[in-house]
Amino acid sequence: MMTFDKLTNAWIQEKEEKLKNNELSSKTLRGYKDTVKHLLPYFKDIPVTDIDNAMVEEFKQQLEQKIVVYNGKEKHMSKASIDTVLNLLRIIMNYAVNNKYIYYNPTPNCKSTTKKETPLLTIKDIRHILSVAKKQAFLIPLNKKEKSTCYLHTAYYIALILTLLTGLPKKELFILKWNYLQNNTLTISENVLLMGENTAVRKSNIIKRIKLDKDTLSLLTHWKEYQSKTVTTPLIFSNAEGYILDPSNMTNRWWKKIRAVAGFPKLRWQDITKFKNSITPR
Repeated sequence: MMTFDKLTNAWIQEKEEKLKNNELSSKTLRGYKDTVKHLLPYFKDIPVTDIDNAMVEEFKQQLEQKIVVYNGKEKHMSKASIDTVLNLLRIIMNYAVNNKYIYYNPTPNCKSTTKKETPLLTIKDIRHILSVAKKQAFLIPLNKKEKSTCYLHTAYYIALILTLLTGLPKKELFILKWNYLQNNTLTISENVLLMGENTAVRKSNIIKRIKLDKDTLSLLTHWKEYQSKTVTTPLIFSNAEGYILDPSNMTNRWWKKIRAVAGFPKLRWQDITKFKNSITPR
């Protein structure tokens, strides 16, 4: 009788052979073995023919209640970690299907149901976050290095305001060009290259038209005048050399500090896109 632990051992042995043949990295294999530790306590001695959808669902619920220690602190497993465990379970059960131990995989689309909650913010909270960000904008630099930093912090501040006014996410915000703005309308319609954290490039066809009010247009006009004193670029938001901004740099070097000082350390940029039209530019 093929039990889950025997099946898993056979699957791991196959991966170890791939490692010997340089078809798999040692890091990937270690990851598999670490993840399997979450599966074995529950499924260990169960015949693979007895594993069904109800059992998998019960296992998923247990994972969502599981407490793990991370950096010395106890916390619930993250959604990403739970999905990693469930994905490996699906892979191992596919292995069972391919080797004819079972006829179907009971884990076809099993994912965590845990969702990140959007922080509850008031208009007062939004204005407080903006006031924290504004303190780092439009500063007078004392040297060349400070000039670049002051420029970036001001660009991020204007980008934050534009996000609150339009609901545009970072990936669209940082590919905006001045010629997209015609007749009080911001039009995005082309294949664009988006920078990722690992400098991976991917294509995305974005088609969107946003009518801007006079206050938003005034804000962008003011920003364009400020920008032109530092750099000449077709981009509405660029770095001090005129090149496209990396969203991950903005998050790690600026946004995380702003949200922490404002008292919302877990607030994500995508959370604030939900507050479209919650402010009036000043």
